[in-house]
Amino acid sequence: MKPVDAHLYYPGGDSNLFWQTVRESPAYAQDLNEIRAEGERLLQNRIPELSYSLFSIFGKTGSRMEYENGAHAFRNLLWRDRINFIETKEDWGPTSFYLPDAKWMVSRHLSPEGVYGFCAKGGHNGEPHNHNDIGQFMLAFNGETFVTDLGSGEYNADYFGTGRYRFDCNGSQGHSVPIVDGNFQAEGERHAAVVLEAVPGESLDVLRLDLTAAYDCPGLKTLTRSLIWNKTDLPILELRDEYQFSFLPQRLVERIVTKLEPSTAMQGELILAGDALAFLQ
Repeated sequence: MKPVDAHLYYPGGDSNLFWQTVRESPAYAQDLNEIRAEGERLLQNRIPELSYSLFSIFGKTGSRMEYENGAHAFRNLLWRDRINFIETKEDWGPTSFYLPDAKWMVSRHLSPEGVYGFCAKGGHNGEPHNHNDIGQFMLAFNGETFVTDLGSGEYNADYFGTGRYRFDCNGSQGHSVPIVDGNFQAEGERHAAVVLEAVPGESLDVLRLDLTAAYDCPGLKTLTRSLIWNKTDLPILELRDEYQFSFLPQRLVERIVTKLEPSTAMQGELILAGDALAFLQ
């Protein structure tokens, strides 16, 4: 096995010096105090031993991996409607939310066919651990993701440096958003979506975004993305991108990111085949 080049991950290549600097920083001490305070607060939780253990483990051991693995599991417990689950033995039901601070639409739809998940985001391209992904969306069915997100990449010096957005998982080229006349989305907080409409409903969820400011694209006057989630027995997501230019663009690319190999059904239609089928028209 090829040895890991520490210079890719730590300035100067000294991992011990890097973590010593982190532990001695005021921000680290503040984070530990916040974690311990949260653990104390959660002692009042219905499962206090688990709460306190997970929120204090990082403060006691400094092991980020142990803390994060436990925290993810604990988050899933907190997000579940525990009282309903204990009393009825039923899993999560259908629901849709618009989260105005994050500018996310999140939907879980139950039908006789199974459980469907849909989410889409607005926001801006200057967020913590930012990805240039305004207008990104995902689709899942019975635990399988048909339109996906690449997630985070391998952390190294360039990943948090000037080359950050050359990584497909960080740049808009690796997300289900348009490439406008050869231009990817630009980074920075001023490159933001304007939410024109965000309406979660019983049978229909609508998110409409002005994406114009996400791109530094000469000639682009407006770009509006509409995502309409029709929650029928076999639900339909309608994706509509509307452009206005001051001159004719050379090229527009609509990109859909999936881990499933597409096949052609008929002209203008693709099939994503996993345990179930998704049709793209």
